[in-house]
Amino acid sequence: AYSNLGRALQKSGLLDQAEYNFKKALALRPDEAIFIANIGVNLCEKRQYQAAAEYYQKALKLNPQYSDAYGSLLMLMNFTTIFSKEEIFQQHARWQNHVIDSLPANRTQPLKCTQVTNRRIRVGYVSADFRIHSVAYFFEPLLINQDPEKIETFCYYNHTIEDDVTLSIKAKSEHWRSIKNMDDLEVAKLIRNDDIDILVDLAGHTAGSRLKVFVYKPAPIQINWLGYPNTTGLSDMDYRLTDEIADPVGESEPYHTETLIRLPHGFLCFKGDPTQSFDCTPPYKNNGFITFGTFNNLSKITDEVIEVWAKVLLAVADSRILLKCIQFADDKTKKQILLTFNKFGVEDQRVELLGKVADTAEHLALYSKVDIALDPFPYNGTTTTFEALWMGVPTLTMTGDRHSARVGTSILSRIGLTDFIAADEASYIEKAVSLSQQSDYLVELRRTLRTRVANSDLCNAQQFAQDIEDVFTTLVAKHAKVL
Repeated sequence: AYSNLGRALQKSGLLDQAEYNFKKALALRPDEAIFIANIGVNLCEKRQYQAAAEYYQKALKLNPQYSDAYGSLLMLMNFTTIFSKEEIFQQHARWQNHVIDSLPANRTQPLKCTQVTNRRIRVGYVSADFRIHSVAYFFEPLLINQDPEKIETFCYYNHTIEDDVTLSIKAKSEHWRSIKNMDDLEVAKLIRNDDIDILVDLAGHTAGSRLKVFVYKPAPIQINWLGYPNTTGLSDMDYRLTDEIADPVGESEPYHTETLIRLPHGFLCFKGDPTQSFDCTPPYKNNGFITFGTFNNLSKITDEVIEVWAKVLLAVADSRILLKCIQFADDKTKKQILLTFNKFGVEDQRVELLGKVADTAEHLALYSKVDIALDPFPYNGTTTTFEALWMGVPTLTMTGDRHSARVGTSILSRIGLTDFIAADEASYIEKAVSLSQQSDYLVELRRTLRTRVANSDLCNAQQFAQDIEDVFTTLVAKHAKVL
């Protein structure tokens, strides 16, 4: 009960209260690995990455087969520069051995090839996020625009929530499978019985992942896409969909167990809401000062990021910054962030911290308070960047050395906003200062960005679906066994 209460509080952003209850649960049952891992998740939300990693390791030492703790550890490694690319890859590659040790020795042999027949290609998508979730926003355009004469779709849903987005995806998918209460072997058998040609994982090591199913290789072609910014570490995950900007040719291959397939028009397609109104006047026109902002999850905002943002604020006279995330429901967390800004010379009154709001419309309306959005690093925003652009707010990003740190560059390059792409921290600060002084340009961007995004590859769902269908067709031919 203490553990469940802690998780409810954590999901509400009340991290301090959550930690208290997690520790109460652990005191009552100190040998429960899940209680230890819960504390790790909470510490990660508080940006205490090293301490969180230690709790995940403790949980795994107590229960070596506790895959959720391992997945949480891998996810954490993407948030910070504490770990090198080599360390991150090695830890991901070890995940497969961790999982295989827990599987039955007499498991069914993996499928190696698909059978060529006159039927359509059967594609299965596995996710816990067919609901109001960022993954669904990018998945729906593909699902809607796939050619039903070429592709037969199966959605394997690993959650119990059924909201309006769930119902929409369910209606657009030809076959719907609820797998939340099935074990991995049962799901693998279901997929085999569905005679799936291509199985697509949309989760990676995020919450609700069913990567263990992919270890059984229930489909001859297995692909990772969208939900996770790194390799799965699984040798039987044959491919990963990306693009040449997020994963430059020759640079990314050594850090992936999958073969990388680079989509020609980008690996993301956004479904913007044209009915969502926005203010065409940048807020600085009324305020008399520039407001920077980010609505990214707090876990992405490291002290190194805050230090750079503080330098931006100090270099732009009278400027402010607005941060919004669910964790700011917690007063102690807010105080800690303010103290970090203070440490780098920024006073409290220049920093506004907002928690969760009532709905998506209210969330998007808050962009009316932001002149320039700031992308965190090394883990860029994705949904937040699209939302900012859709609401007329240009986003400043910095090109890093890994996929998670190049997503912003990929997005902005598709709309020609390359002047908002920095090469390093010094350039990031310099561009923030320079762009904040270009008042006419900011007014023009506010007015034209939505149209620019809507008319770009980022929202061309038909082209995007065609690109992926071309990949699917090529792969089936490559892996085919002619009957």
